[in-house]
Amino acid sequence: MRAALDTNLLLYAEGFGDDARVSRTRQLLDQLSKADLVIPLQCLRGAGVHPGFSWRGVRVVNPLMEPLDSLLLQLLA
Repeated sequence: MRAALDTNLLLYAEGFGDDARVSRTRQLLDQLSKADLVIPLQCLRGAGVHPGFSWRGVRVVNPLMEPLDSLLLQLLA
């Protein structure tokens, strides 16, 4: 399964943001290190999309929201 990665997560992973987000993002990216990840063009252009948004079979998931989305749980398994 291919998953899209929002560029905000890359900023958190570099230490920008509060400690909880930085820590959780680093943990998440470590767990997803072998996943098929892409960064959508919309993220690179700064277009705003919200969790739950779905377009042509692609659903936006916020990996920092609890409970974790079922698609994210599948990637982490």
